[in-house]
Amino acid sequence: MSENNNGVWQPYEGGFLKKCPECFMQFHGRKNQIYCCPKCKARRNNDLAAERKIERDGHTATLLRNISILKKVFSESAKDIVEVSKSRLVYEGFEKEGLYTLFTMAGEQWFKVGDYAYRPIDGTDLIEIQKLV
Repeated sequence: MSENNNGVWQPYEGGFLKKCPECFMQFHGRKNQIYCCPKCKARRNNDLAAERKIERDGHTATLLRNISILKKVFSESAKDIVEVSKSRLVYEGFEKEGLYTLFTMAGEQWFKVGDYAYRPIDGTDLIEIQKLV
């Protein structure tokens, strides 16, 4: 018997002796076979898809919450540009690490979230918010 990363070669069985990472059963299979059966392969792929969906839904929820907060703060003022403190945004539930797009407007770097753009004002605790048209 020769052993390698693909399991132990079993010449009389015509395949490699391997262990399924999903159900932990031993099986004989091809060199590149990972799972003992399609059911285990599907179970693993479904688990991975569920993990990705949870992560994606978390990002979506954060994005929607951030848009909602910026919309609320912006709608409380009749101005085209609103200044608000970082602490108020954090209190409202704004997450700076949420999804955003960086862009430059009038030589300044802004963060775009939905229909709104914001940027920190240097040397202050204020954030400037502007609705993009």
